[in-house]
Amino acid sequence: MKKRLRTLFIATCAMACTSMAFAEVKVASVLGDSMVLQRELPVPVWGTASPGEKITVSFDGQNLTTTADGQGNWMVKLKPLKTSKTEKKMTVKGSNTIMFSGVLVGEVWLCSGQSNMAGKFVERKGRAIDPKVFEKDLSAFRFLPKNGGWRSLEAKTQNLISCVSYYFGIELYEELGIPIGLIIRATSGTPIQSWMPASVAEEIRTELNIPKDWGDPQKHNRVATEYNAWIDSIVPVAMRGAIWYQGERNAKTFTGWEYRYLLPHLIKTWRELWATRSGTKLRKFPFYYIQVPTQEQEAEWPWLRDAMRRALDLAENTGMAVY
Repeated sequence: MKKRLRTLFIATCAMACTSMAFAEVKVASVLGDSMVLQRELPVPVWGTASPGEKITVSFDGQNLTTTADGQGNWMVKLKPLKTSKTEKKMTVKGSNTIMFSGVLVGEVWLCSGQSNMAGKFVERKGRAIDPKVFEKDLSAFRFLPKNGGWRSLEAKTQNLISCVSYYFGIELYEELGIPIGLIIRATSGTPIQSWMPASVAEEIRTELNIPKDWGDPQKHNRVATEYNAWIDSIVPVAMRGAIWYQGERNAKTFTGWEYRYLLPHLIKTWRELWATRSGTKLRKFPFYYIQVPTQEQEAEWPWLRDAMRRALDLAENTGMAVY
């Protein structure tokens, strides 16, 4: 019996080692068919493979090779790309080959926040894109919802894009006349601290003497919840900047006054994360946000609105749209 168990144990270990040795090359989920890559900036392409495995990424005449580190992580950075409306292919080759088609090069923006940003077009509620819009060529208007791959904007996909991100994106699309890619990462009812790494949120919480539970009883609003679920995996995707529509949850949980420091802290954190992960110089990318309007229910609405105004002076390269 012991001999049989020993044989089984050895066979299991051998299978595990073999599986590790020939792990498939994978890429970050933010990359895929029909994606838009950021123009005029270095473009990180990254993923996982077997430790020590050689990976080659090919796109638009560039062929970059790297080796996965001891944890199986790898990354290459494409040199700045020129704007392109012509669909191209990207190939990632290691022990296996991954090919992405329909790739364009233009302007990429991250659209994040809570329900204000997450709200979608729902025809039965009277929210729909003007049908005349779909008479135009929208083939280079792409977006990446939280679940699923990159999509082109069409009448049948409009219920997957957030309203705010659409109006922001269509303005850019029509004014610039180049491919636009929107990465949508928004969740209803979430406070700003859930979009930060836990250590960063704890740092600012201690500094501002905010209660340990942040005054928020809802479990899904715990610190770093949204960051871990939706932001961490897309860092350091190449993008022009970010737009943000959030704040209601903090007003309702009485951290509206502190928002003047919380928002600049989030902006600083994201910028540093993008630079550190990509191994590039810190870039204070544009960060634009919408000032949350006052509501009738009891909460820190005046403090939140004032805090958002004051945050403009505490974070560089920011802009605020007044509701």
